[in-house]
Amino acid sequence: MTLAPGARLGVYEITAPIGAGGMGEVYRGRDTTLDRDVAIKVLPDAFANDPERIARFLREAKTLASLNHPHIGAIYGLEESNGVKALVLELVEGPTLADRISQGPIPLGEALPIARQITEALEAAHEHGIIHRDLKPANIKLRADGTVKVLDFGLAKAVEGPSIRADLTASPTITSPAMTMGGMILGTAAYMSPEQARGKPLDKRTDIWSFGCVLYEMLTGQNAFKGETVSHTIVALLERTPDWSVLGDYKLSAIRRLLQRCLEKDPKRRLHDAADARIEIEDVLTTLRSGGSAEPAFTSVSESKSSLPRRVRLWIGATAVMAVAVVLLSALAFRRQTPNIRPLRLSVVPPAGTTFTPMDISGMPQFAMSPDGTRLAFVASAPGARPRLWVQQLESGAAQALPGTEDASGPFWAPDSRSVAFLAQGKLKKISVEGAAPQDLTDAVVDANSGAWSADGIILFGGGGEDGLARVSAEGGPSVPVTKLDRSRGEISHRWPKFLPDGRRFIFYVMSATQETSGVYLGSIDSGEKTPILRSAVNAIYASSGHLLFDRTGTLMVQPFDASAGSLRGKASAFGDRVLAAPGPGYLSLSMALDGTMAYWNGRAATTELLWFDRTGRSLGKVGSAKPYQSPALSSGARNLLITEQINPGRADLWNIELSSGVSSRLTFPSGDFSFGRFGLWSPDEKNLLYSSIEAGGLRMYRMLAGGTGQEAFSIEGPALFPEDWSKDGRWLVYSRFGGNTAVDIWAFSFGDRKSRAILEEPSLQLQARLSPDGRWLAYASDESGDWEVYVRPFLDGKGKWLVSTGGGSQPQWRGDGKELFYVAADNRLIAVPIVGTDTFGVGVSQPLFATRIPPVLPPWRTNYAVSLDGRFLVNSITPEVAPAPITIGVNWQQTWPK
Repeated sequence: MTLAPGARLGVYEITAPIGAGGMGEVYRGRDTTLDRDVAIKVLPDAFANDPERIARFLREAKTLASLNHPHIGAIYGLEESNGVKALVLELVEGPTLADRISQGPIPLGEALPIARQITEALEAAHEHGIIHRDLKPANIKLRADGTVKVLDFGLAKAVEGPSIRADLTASPTITSPAMTMGGMILGTAAYMSPEQARGKPLDKRTDIWSFGCVLYEMLTGQNAFKGETVSHTIVALLERTPDWSVLGDYKLSAIRRLLQRCLEKDPKRRLHDAADARIEIEDVLTTLRSGGSAEPAFTSVSESKSSLPRRVRLWIGATAVMAVAVVLLSALAFRRQTPNIRPLRLSVVPPAGTTFTPMDISGMPQFAMSPDGTRLAFVASAPGARPRLWVQQLESGAAQALPGTEDASGPFWAPDSRSVAFLAQGKLKKISVEGAAPQDLTDAVVDANSGAWSADGIILFGGGGEDGLARVSAEGGPSVPVTKLDRSRGEISHRWPKFLPDGRRFIFYVMSATQETSGVYLGSIDSGEKTPILRSAVNAIYASSGHLLFDRTGTLMVQPFDASAGSLRGKASAFGDRVLAAPGPGYLSLSMALDGTMAYWNGRAATTELLWFDRTGRSLGKVGSAKPYQSPALSSGARNLLITEQINPGRADLWNIELSSGVSSRLTFPSGDFSFGRFGLWSPDEKNLLYSSIEAGGLRMYRMLAGGTGQEAFSIEGPALFPEDWSKDGRWLVYSRFGGNTAVDIWAFSFGDRKSRAILEEPSLQLQARLSPDGRWLAYASDESGDWEVYVRPFLDGKGKWLVSTGGGSQPQWRGDGKELFYVAADNRLIAVPIVGTDTFGVGVSQPLFATRIPPVLPPWRTNYAVSLDGRFLVNSITPEVAPAPITIGVNWQQTWPK
């Protein structure tokens, strides 16, 4: 679970996040008993219910405890508090070896003492029967006093017999083949041994290889095995040798010989013991200290050739030409005989202190693989903070937040992989990943969805609302409609376009209320016509290998596709993992690079539980079992609870729970592939209820008797309708509706004259409107300031407005007597604000009540708690053991696809 500064684990107080890896999030903490700083490594929520991962986590504690060595990060203890397990570790100050290498090659006199201490750490671990399996510069710390500490034995495992078999993990490292459960591997691509890449049994010689890679990088400033993508790196370490020429003109050939022995691809010919490497290094250091040899110079050919005779320089030049020819011929031969590299998996966890942001109400994808396969763009947010766009380098694992991308959704890449487009705050925007402010391209309606960027500089994006797809220049300007919804055929939305290679045609999804008309279609920029391709799929991804990837009842399918003809060929085949979390229609959370590297996410709807609390945060029990719930709404007498259950991205059902008996009754049933029963709202007399649903004709409000019968459309004019509140006297219905392109407005419907009137029309989002019990005041959430805040204004006359929240807030709710207003602060704490004054509105000093685990919503469409008349709070809370899954990167999966 993500811990905020100030949180306590036993005697330890969290002070700041440090980082995250596959086996835990790491925080800086303070031991309040011994008054010292420590590092606290917490098992991620996503793995808390996995007995294997828990066992490995506990095993790590025992492993580290057995490695009491000055060059290995120490363990102080194992802490468990409120169900959270954490290792308390030595806090090692100083940069990592990766930070030092980023400044350039390290001189031999500085590098060798570092290398010697690394070998001492490995020697000690190997003597205890432990191998590291993920040795790399980022796992090595350099203290100011010159001490080296090897960290993160999270992948270590006590050797059982002569060898071990690696386990699957969700660290930011290569993990397993996608097609089989055999041959699982661990490690970071640039430092893993050949046997590790092949998924073979490992022993301590795999650490010797990694040490050789680290030492090579220290001396040269570059990887021993590097490639443009992860798959290229794997090919390099399996098939090629390092570039020894960059080592320069060594007078001490012992170092070159040591590196060559460490980087032997055959483990039988590789250096066997870290102690042998240590002895070699100590011998060289002794020679240097005795003055027996000057420190070697790392000189390039251009720097050294001027001192050579002309005849020798000509010979070197001719040799270089021949070498280039050999390299080119080898490259061509290599392309003709690509080795059979096995399908692999890479898991990407969110940056420290953040979680991946789930898809919002529009079903908008929140990550995208760059076309060149080197970067992943994704949306993530810290607790209480607005989501932002991040870009992660897959090779290095470094993630960078892009400035000015608050509230980003639906990222997609430019063809050159240097810019990302996204939707935020009612605009389609783009930003360079090399560092620049975002640029507004055009207006986009509130429920717009993701897009595609062609090589011709055309951006195609989902219009949302009443529109189909639209196009705009990548340089910005007005948007132009490309497709139009056919309401006569039940079309609700056109979504998720993907360009084909010609840059003029594209595939996209038609969301419809009927199975006959929904599916994946072929469209054209030039004609606006559409042709059905796949009736049984929600959306599809085009692969440059000439395939379509799509979901079929929760299984990832692949089928050959003729892009020039725009038609499928052959048969569809199942492969790989289940990509969707639940059966039934849903968005295929998958993105693909041109080289076939793919990213996918099992972005399950967060499982929540309905918990009762008093105002001190004391638990008073729960309602029902844990499910992906949304939008709890209590009846006025707190006898019944309306709740939405999110079945999958395309389906949400409305249920009623009778609180006294606990009996649940389903109220809505799908009439097509897509159905949303949400935003349920009781009438004051508890005889009727209102809710929103997507049916034929689009998003509408529906009315139903309390028993679940007599469903009928609730006829109010408007482009999209969400019931917000029903006045206690039964006279007014407050609802939200789409205004302009970038707005959601608040309206009210009178049950007296059957007319609607605008209450609040602004060029921003106004949501979660709640009437005070006496009907005089209207509380609501708005992003007009750039952040979500809670405001109060007179309900009907509109004279005056008061800011209630401080530092961000949303989800206002009134106390039953109207004397307090509650809201959820930016850090997810529940806040109480006293209401003072009678003739005029006024607020007293706000009081924090307790922290909540309310699920994030983008934008905050829903209110995820309810207040009973007796002052209790029913809070929809994310279950502690559940967190969004990692994003998985698949490498070389296309080798198994049908031709």
